Amino acid sequence: MGLRLVITCRCGEVARVPVGTVWRCEKCLANWDTRKIPQDEYQGFVRAVRKVQRQSIAGLVMIGLLTLALVVAVGPGLLPVGLVLLAAWYFFYLPIHRKRVRRLYATLPSWHISEQAR
Repeated sequence: MGLRLVITCRCGEVARVPVGTVWRCEKCLANWDTRKIPQDEYQGFVRAVRKVQRQSIAGLVMIGLLTLALVVAVGPGLLPVGLVLLAAWYFFYLPIHRKRVRRLYATLPSWHISEQAR
């Protein structure tokens, strides 16, 4: 499905709608056609967002697998090592990841679509 777009109508109504649909404002009955948005720009942004999400999840999966491998190979006494790794991920990687996400959203294109005739 993809990310939802935020449409702000002239009357002030705000809605989150999927790309490729026509949204009708409940207040003023204006129609907004999101099919006019360039698909290549939109898909490029969706790919970038998903890549950043996968990188974050991959870090957690790696910590989990490493902790599991240590616990199975050596013993449950090394379970706190997983907590230390998780804390390192949280305090060192996560702030970098959040900056990356903020930079990504700062580059988000802004599409201006006009309302259609009623």
